[in-house]
Amino acid sequence: MKSILLILAHPRLDESRVNCRLAKVASQLEFVTLVDIAEDYPDGVIDVDAQQSLLTQHDIVVFQHPLYWYAMPALGKQWMDTVLTYNWAYGPNGEALKDKLWLSAVSTGGGQRSYAPDGRHRRPTVDYLLPIKHAVELCQMRCLPPFIVNGAHKLAHYPNENLYVAEQYRKLLFDLATGWLPDSSINSIEPEWEVVHGR
Repeated sequence: MKSILLILAHPRLDESRVNCRLAKVASQLEFVTLVDIAEDYPDGVIDVDAQQSLLTQHDIVVFQHPLYWYAMPALGKQWMDTVLTYNWAYGPNGEALKDKLWLSAVSTGGGQRSYAPDGRHRRPTVDYLLPIKHAVELCQMRCLPPFIVNGAHKLAHYPNENLYVAEQYRKLLFDLATGWLPDSSINSIEPEWEVVHGR
């Protein structure tokens, strides 16, 4: 069984039923270590040594966050800026994360249709995750296709669908921990798992 480190980067988790439910179902899995960086580092000062130690101890990194203004929340960027350091995560001697797996688990307020070429945001959600993909690849990690939950604002009002999304997440984490990988190219950013709620 592979071990999973789940980095949760949500500044207002108490207001997010979708991310809260995803985090809860993940934390109940014995092979998952959950780090809520907003809770653990309320002052924004991240313990780099502790985070790097956790990263080296786990096989798979899941980075869970909502999409804010077409990017991750600031505390997620702060985590990446301070933890993924030169000559540790990347650079001539930076091989600490080499060949580990990375999964972005992302929620959006708008439905999938709003992220179509003719939609409000004009580009697919995966396009906004490209900076993360490039950073992960610079660290010689293998970037899995993201888990995307579209329409999170509306989804929160449909308990059965919220439960369905959480179950899909739990199943994905279990499958990854037992060694399953998607059939598509490991470096593809095309979403293999996309839950659509465009009501």
